[in-house]
Amino acid sequence: MPLPTLKTYFTWAKAHAPKGPFTFIFSQDDIELTHAVAHYIILKFHQAVVLADFPFVRPADLPAEVA
Repeated sequence: MPLPTLKTYFTWAKAHAPKGPFTFIFSQDDIELTHAVAHYIILKFHQAVVLADFPFVRPADLPAEVA
């Protein structure tokens, strides 16, 4: 789910925060981003938050656990 700001994410997370480990991924570009996120999901992180400073189009194959 795309959220416009980190503050918006924290507001959302108060009600929906995972009950296990989660990760923040800081991305400079979208090269291999899907694979990087999938790697953390495979490692059983309950949620991955991608922080990007570029127009980000969510790839269709990005796991649902990604905020």
